[in-house]
Amino acid sequence: FINIDNREWNTTVITYDDTDCNNPALATVTENITIVRGKKNLSNGATVTQFDLLTTSEHLVPIEQYVADSFNYEGYCGTTEWAKGIATNSAQCAVNASGKPLIGSYRYDIYLVEDGILYLGTDSGAQADGTSPDKRFNTLNYGSFYMKKN
Repeated sequence: FINIDNREWNTTVITYDDTDCNNPALATVTENITIVRGKKNLSNGATVTQFDLLTTSEHLVPIEQYVADSFNYEGYCGTTEWAKGIATNSAQCAVNASGKPLIGSYRYDIYLVEDGILYLGTDSGAQADGTSPDKRFNTLNYGSFYMKKN
């Protein structure tokens, strides 16, 4: 899910240990700051908002004990102090899709809010992979979206 408070966008991604998504195992909590860059008309006629998403922190929260135990055994992210239900800073091992450090990196994206649904941009190849302002996403991902929760 995503929590939007003005310029701050905080996302929580839950990883499940089963294909039916009944057993949550790990939460990844990412904090971001957004900079709105204006509107743009897409080829499909949608008018989207262009924005830059700066990632400022990431924390992992083991929901199941076996995840914390596994992380401790591996010394994941340089620590052996993982605990069930406790957020641990994972900035030093977080990387973006390009394999570069996630913290301090930007994603150049677009969004559209329509009927209470938030659609974000998606990678549409080397010309629009979100890695620079010139390569800002130019296609909306209608298959993955966020619905407003009241």
